[in-house]
Amino acid sequence: MISVIIPMYNREDTILRAINSVLSQKDNVGHAIDLELIVVDDGSTDGSVQQVQRIADERLILIQLNQNQGANKARNCGAAYAKGEYIAFQDSDDEWLPNKLAKQLSFLQTTNCDMVATGLSWRGPLEHYELKHQEGMVTSSELLKGNFLSTQTLFIKKSCFEQIKFDAVLPRLQDWDFVFRFSLRFQIAFLNQVLVYQYPTLNSISQDSQAKEEAVELVLKKFPRIFIMSKKDEANFYYHLGSLLDRHHARGLYLKSLVKQPQIKTIHAYLLSFF
Repeated sequence: MISVIIPMYNREDTILRAINSVLSQKDNVGHAIDLELIVVDDGSTDGSVQQVQRIADERLILIQLNQNQGANKARNCGAAYAKGEYIAFQDSDDEWLPNKLAKQLSFLQTTNCDMVATGLSWRGPLEHYELKHQEGMVTSSELLKGNFLSTQTLFIKKSCFEQIKFDAVLPRLQDWDFVFRFSLRFQIAFLNQVLVYQYPTLNSISQDSQAKEEAVELVLKKFPRIFIMSKKDEANFYYHLGSLLDRHHARGLYLKSLVKQPQIKTIHAYLLSFF
């Protein structure tokens, strides 16, 4: 069985699309996949819960938290209830293609890895673009350069997830923090196919600049240098964090990156931070 977890907070306009895209998952011969869907309501104050309660499907489980605790807490809570051998995460405002889980399960078994991520299509009101990566195994060194693994694309062995889990404190960078820590202990593979449609929302945490700054500070304290495998990796680590902030706040991180290993992209970014 596959356990799918959706954290939900005030998504009455999009949650049905996300749920239906999970419940309509098919295997390689067109049959319904053996799954359970755990929706964890994180203290919604709109009609999100009522929307979920309208769905009559025995595979659907609704968990309601008493107050808003953040998506990571909700994901961990859902995972604690999960009965499946595998766990997958969906976002409450996004959409899966019907064969996503089947393709990921097959790829996981073929590569003998512990997690499979996929490409996605970002579908904004004015532009569309695809997030892809070279197919194959993903290293922690690659992830230090930047994150290309999004939470709603992840398919994971539950036994491995239970040893890592999401950091419930981080206000941002949750997906990168999780996959980086996962990569230090387990094998990750990337399936270079678009199997997820991601839709922007006005109150998305990914657009919150203050949350970004807070998260970067927490990450800098969280990862001691023992995790960094070389000067180049450490330089990429600081550059990646700097690229998430505005120019002035990023300047110090770019300088740290240059001290570890000068790179043209970092020199360029550092100089631009003064303008």
